[in-house]
Amino acid sequence: MKKYLPKIIIILLQIFVLYLFPFAFKYIDQIIVIVGIFLAVFGLSMMIVIVSKNKIKYFYSILVSIMYVTSIPLFYNDSAFGNVVWYFAISSGGLLLGFLIDKFVDSVYNNR
Repeated sequence: MKKYLPKIIIILLQIFVLYLFPFAFKYIDQIIVIVGIFLAVFGLSMMIVIVSKNKIKYFYSILVSIMYVTSIPLFYNDSAFGNVVWYFAISSGGLLLGFLIDKFVDSVYNNR
């Protein structure tokens, strides 16, 4: 159970970001909330790569997209379905950057 705890925490944080950020900050400008959610998705995607050593981590972008689709009826209108592609792309970019950082740190650490 302890080896899955960081992954579970990251997924719970992702749920918090996608479901509670729009609800908690509904009186702030929507653009600021969406940019904050994008940054959080990017950061959490980078963290899942560093924390997880399984290949299942590459399905995280699909998980983020599915979680966003299920949040659309709660917070957004039907035009928000087009943003699924953006959430997938930002999460994939975070996975890619996290992978590059992980490999760089591995190569620097293993050379010493």
